[in-house]
Amino acid sequence: MKVVVVGAGGTIGSAVLKLLTVKHEVVPVSGSAAQHRADIIDKASIEALLSKIGQVDAIVCAAGGAVFKSLSALTDADLDKCLHDKLLV
Repeated sequence: MKVVVVGAGGTIGSAVLKLLTVKHEVVPVSGSAAQHRADIIDKASIEALLSKIGQVDAIVCAAGGAVFKSLSALTDADLDKCLHDKLLV
């Protein structure tokens, strides 16, 4: 199975990449240092990536920023940023 992992350079993405590589052909994608780069908020960037790598069986997205604080310290703005960056982009 050919799986694209977007956000492969991050904390969660690198762990997902490590687990999937055992059984699958994995294409790591990052916004910075990776063989395959893409900007997840730029439709043309995503289209160019998919054109370059060809047909895939699955796409895993672990990209996007998050605010790391204790739950009681998170503000509404912190939660909005996490939800936006992880779920809405």
